[in-house]
Amino acid sequence: MSTYEQWLRSLDESQLAAVLGKRPDVALDPPPRTYSALAHLLQTERSVDAAVAELDLGAVKVLSVLSEHGGSMRRQALAAAVGEGQVNTVDDVDRALAVVAESGLAWMDGVTCHCVDLYDSCPDLPDLDGLGPPDGRSSSVEYAAATITATQQSTIARFADTLDGVLAAVDAGAVKSVKSGGVGVREIRALTKTVVAEHDVVVEMALGLAGELRLVDASFPSVRSTTAYTEWLGHDRAARLTKIIAAWWCSEVSPTNRIPPTPSSKNAPVLGDRAFDPHTVPLRQRMITAMHGSGFPDGEAAGRFLLWKFPLYAVMANSGDPLAVWREASALGIIVDGCATDLSRALGELVGADAAAVESAIGQVLDDIVSTSECTLRLLPDLSAVVTGPVNERMSTVLNSSAATETKGSASTWRFTPQSVRGFLDAGGSADELIASLDELAITDVPQPLDYLIRDSARRHGVIGVHADSGRIDSADPTLIAEIVARGILEVVQHEATWLTTEMPGTEVLARLRAAGYSPVGHRVGGGGVGGGGVGAGVVGVGVVGGTPPRTRVAARPVRPALSTGIRPRSDVGVLAHALVGGEDLDIDVERVAAMLGRTSRLPARDVQALAHAVAFGTPVVVDILTPSRGIVKDEISDVALDSWLLHFWSKKQQARTSIEVTRLKMVARGLA
Repeated sequence: MSTYEQWLRSLDESQLAAVLGKRPDVALDPPPRTYSALAHLLQTERSVDAAVAELDLGAVKVLSVLSEHGGSMRRQALAAAVGEGQVNTVDDVDRALAVVAESGLAWMDGVTCHCVDLYDSCPDLPDLDGLGPPDGRSSSVEYAAATITATQQSTIARFADTLDGVLAAVDAGAVKSVKSGGVGVREIRALTKTVVAEHDVVVEMALGLAGELRLVDASFPSVRSTTAYTEWLGHDRAARLTKIIAAWWCSEVSPTNRIPPTPSSKNAPVLGDRAFDPHTVPLRQRMITAMHGSGFPDGEAAGRFLLWKFPLYAVMANSGDPLAVWREASALGIIVDGCATDLSRALGELVGADAAAVESAIGQVLDDIVSTSECTLRLLPDLSAVVTGPVNERMSTVLNSSAATETKGSASTWRFTPQSVRGFLDAGGSADELIASLDELAITDVPQPLDYLIRDSARRHGVIGVHADSGRIDSADPTLIAEIVARGILEVVQHEATWLTTEMPGTEVLARLRAAGYSPVGHRVGGGGVGGGGVGAGVVGVGVVGGTPPRTRVAARPVRPALSTGIRPRSDVGVLAHALVGGEDLDIDVERVAAMLGRTSRLPARDVQALAHAVAFGTPVVVDILTPSRGIVKDEISDVALDSWLLHFWSKKQQARTSIEVTRLKMVARGLA
C-alpha cells in the first residue's frame, strides 16, 4: 500500500500545485522544505478541518464512508456503500472521489481508496439524497457574459434612495429607539412607509449597515446621526454604495437575520445587541462566490444548492442565514433575478479580504453601474413627476427635497404639494433654483400649475418666523399676527402688533402653524434669521421629516474589531510545487525567520538564530522541550517547519513527526546530541 507521502511524490508539478491551491494553509512562509514536512502539515487536524469545510456534500459523504471503514476501501465496496447504481451514478461517485483527491484528503492506490484521518471534521450532515447537486444543476459554477442590466441599476438606485431617506429621517430625530436599545418592529414599519421602501427588510438593511459604518447610534431615546454621517454626506452615490456593500461583505452579523445575544424566540431589534458568529462571513462569501450564472428561481433553491455546495458552513451558521444572504444580496443588486453579476463576481475574488480592500476592488464596478444608468423625468400638469428607469443621484436629490414620494419601481412617481415645496424652501432653496433644476432635468416643460405652486409657496414662505429657542412668532404683517391670535391656533401672548410668544417649543409651533395652512420658517437658535446661507444652514426644519430641528451629531463609536480570520503569510503554491518536484531549495531570509521567532518564542537571541537556521536550511538542532508536567525533555529535531506559533518537525527521540508550540522550547543549540 502506498503511503500518503508516496502519493504526494507521485504527483507532477501541476497536480501538486492544484492540491496546494485547495490547501493554501500549508503553503507556509517560510515554506515546508520536504515532502515529509508537507505530508505532515496536510494531515494536521487544523488543516484537515479547513479542507473538509470547503467540500460539497457528496465529497463529505464519500469521505465519511471511507473513515467509517478504517480509512481504506476497495472502489467496488465504496460503490456499494454509497448506493452506486441506485441513488447515485458512477459519474456521481467518481466526481466525489476526484474532489476529495484534489483537496489532498484521499488518494487511490490501484483499486483501493484511502483517506487521511478526519478527526471530528464531519458532523451530522444534511439529509439530501444522492452525492450530486440538487435540482439537476452542474456541480461547477458557470458564468454568463458580463453585463450591467437595467434591472440591476434600478435595484441599486432604489436601495440608495431608501438609504438616503432612512439616514435623513434619523438625522431629523424621527426614528425612535426601544428601551433596550435598537429600533423595534413598529418603528421599522412606520419608517418603511415614510421612505416608501418596497419592504421592511430593505429598511432593516439600510439601518443595520449604517450601524456597521457607525453612521447612526441607537443608544439614545431616538436614533442619532454621528459625526461619521457628516463625512458620509461628502461622498457621491457610487462611493456610498461601495462602502455599504463592503460593510455587508465583511459584517459578522446578518442585517436581516438578527440573532439576539441570548436565546430568544424573537429577533434582536435593528441596531440592538447581536450575537456575533464567526461562520456568518464565510457562509455569505461562499454563497455569493458559488452563485450560478444560470441563476436560481428563489431563495429556497439557492439555499438547497448552498446546503449541498458547503454543507459544513451551512450547518455551522445561524439558522436563516442562507435565506438572509439571498434577500440581502438581491436588495443590494449584487445578484439580479437570482443570477450572478459583475458585482458578485468581483466580490467572489475577495473572500477573506478586509473592508478597505473590498472598497478598493469594487469601487470601479459600482461607479460603472451608477454612471451608466439612464432615466427620464416627466413633469405633469397634475403636479406629479414620473421617472422611468433607475433614478440618478441628482434627480433623486431634487425630487426628494421638493416633492413627496408616492411609488418606487421601474416608473417612480412624486407629487408636489405646498408642504413639500415648503420643505425645499425651509432648507434654504429658492423658487428660481427649484424651477431651474426641474427644467434642466425634465424632458417636458415645467407645467404652469407647478410653476404657480412653487412661486406662490415662495411668496408666502417666511412671512411668519418662529424662533427655535424662545417660541417667539413674528411677522412684518400685523394682520397675520392678529389672525393667528383670533383663530386660537396656539396659546400665545401678544407683545406688539408684529410678534407673539408662547411656551411651546419651536418645533411644535411650526407644526401647528403649518397644519393651520401657514408657511412659517424657523430661525436660527439664538434668534438670527434664515438667509441665503445654503440648504439646511442652521435652520429649524431643514427640509426633513416633521420639521424637526437639526441636532448635534454624536461622536461615532469605534468600529468593533473584526473576528480573526486566521489568515497568515503564505508562499506561492506554484513556486512551492516547482521546488518540491524539482528537488530545489527555496531562498529563505534567515533574519526574517529569526524576527518571526523572536516575536513568538521566549528564547535568547543565540537560540533564536539557531532555530531560524533549522527552519531555513533543515539543519538539526538540539532542544530542551517543556512537558505538560513542567519537566524538561531533551531531543534532536530536524526538517523544521514554522507555522505561526507552532513548530512541526521530525523528532529523533520519538522517531516520528510531531508538533509543539514555540513557547515550549526552553533551549536550542546547533549540533548533534
